[in-house]
Amino acid sequence: MTGVQTCALPILEKYFNYDESAFTKKLEGLGFYVAQCAQSNYPVTKLSVTSTFYADYHREETLFPLYSSLVVETLRSQGYRVVTFENRSNGHFSFAEDVRLSRNQLLAGKVDLTGGLSEFEFKLLETSLARLALDLPTLIPGFDAAQQKETEYYEHYQQTYFILKELKRLPEEIKEPKLVFAHFLVPHPPFIFTPDGKFYWNENEVDGYLSNVEFIDSQITGVVEAIIAKSKIPPIIILMGDHGPSGVPSKDNPQLRMSILNAYYVNDAAKADLYPTITPVNSFRVVFNNYFGVDYPLLKDIAYHTGIPADFRRKNIVKNICQVTP
Repeated sequence: MTGVQTCALPILEKYFNYDESAFTKKLEGLGFYVAQCAQSNYPVTKLSVTSTFYADYHREETLFPLYSSLVVETLRSQGYRVVTFENRSNGHFSFAEDVRLSRNQLLAGKVDLTGGLSEFEFKLLETSLARLALDLPTLIPGFDAAQQKETEYYEHYQQTYFILKELKRLPEEIKEPKLVFAHFLVPHPPFIFTPDGKFYWNENEVDGYLSNVEFIDSQITGVVEAIIAKSKIPPIIILMGDHGPSGVPSKDNPQLRMSILNAYYVNDAAKADLYPTITPVNSFRVVFNNYFGVDYPLLKDIAYHTGIPADFRRKNIVKNICQVTP
């Protein structure tokens, strides 16, 4: 389970004066290893998530599609089903999932068999006559763009609650082995959650970001607690950010952008191989080495503050200056 975009603890304290120790201590109390000084390998979602599932760096322009990644192919070969959720980022990834759960209950129950728009379909939409629908606010006098956005954001709000609710049910609803990918765009613009979970579109970036951090922290611990309690075989759970915030509270801060939450619920052998500065390219290397008896060497942990493949060079590496606290 990946995609929670909460910053690592030291960064939240330094830049937001926000104490997240209660959240991390609760995770540790549930049995998680929390990497205190974790960084992402890339500052953009698509590069970060794909490199995580390929357990490798982008040595070429792309590591697509995800259904042929090391993680998905390995788990499918072991009899796992792939489960994902509908959300605002459907077009980012192609898992060729067995089940996509949808709040809108398309076609059959909660299962969205349509799979959302692919990356190609999104590009086609942007460059064809279909783009007319995207340009309505500028073409139709009196068109209420703000209301349209609020309606879209409220759907995102409902989708987030749907994912939180369904994750608690999955151990009982799908009993066979499964890889579940839940991508929460929280905290992430638009900032639409109050700390207690009400819908409020907050356009103040700092206040909105912190409110959304408080909300998702309050929800995630209950979700993982339910998954652990309902699983007959101890699950593997990874809570991982794909990147940190951009422009909040200050513009173009590489340390802030690259710092992430990275927490693992794994067996003792895997936990012994984890370390405070681990980056996502090594996450599944550690897991597979300790669960499937393979011997993937760990890669050097590198954080590239660029989304341009030609710039994956030493000059764009963000040095990890985080200090591990006792």
